[in-house]
Amino acid sequence: MRKIILVTLVMLFLATGSAYAYPISVGDSVVLTKTTVGGGYYDANHTWYGGGDFGVSLASDHSTTLFTTFCVEYDVHMALNTSYKVSNISDTVLDANRKLSDGTKWLYWNFDKGNLEAASGNQYDYTVAGVRALQEAIWVLEGFGADVTLSGLSKNLYDLGVKNADNGADYAVMVMNLEDVNGKDKQSQLVAAPVPEPATMVLLGSGLVGLAFYRRKMKK
Repeated sequence: MRKIILVTLVMLFLATGSAYAYPISVGDSVVLTKTTVGGGYYDANHTWYGGGDFGVSLASDHSTTLFTTFCVEYDVHMALNTSYKVSNISDTVLDANRKLSDGTKWLYWNFDKGNLEAASGNQYDYTVAGVRALQEAIWVLEGFGADVTLSGLSKNLYDLGVKNADNGADYAVMVMNLEDVNGKDKQSQLVAAPVPEPATMVLLGSGLVGLAFYRRKMKK
């Protein structure tokens, strides 16, 4: 009987774990596209040459945008509408062997969930200027301060990231490491897990209670 209970509880945790799954998986082929806002950097001919935000789609279905993301690195490049393989999803930028900063996690989580405007005291909004400022703040939080000069909104967003870094560690934000067809590392991007649905949280709570009860029974 105890074995049956234990197996049931393990299955509960496996079921709840899937609720935290990211919108893409290791091994997926994805493409990055310019969003309707597309805050990045443009030359005199209005040709994009870097910086987010980007829409992420599976290479097999360009019409469906799974989520919107930003660059993690300043000095690594990629191309829009080009298929890349997701080589790794973790809290580490692989080609630099560097952990993602908690300040970046806090900023991107609030952006992804639509909370950044309120969290920034209505300083940020989803415009070209807004997403460009957010990209610049992320770059500096990731150690590229020598390449990017912050001012105005980008400096304010950076300061918010630093101020709230202690909370950033609690958020399910990871690095989506990409590689090209030759296995060469390309620009890493941010990805956040979806917020669990209320029913999933109830299921998780039930599993925790069940485990506590089972452990208590085992001690008797």
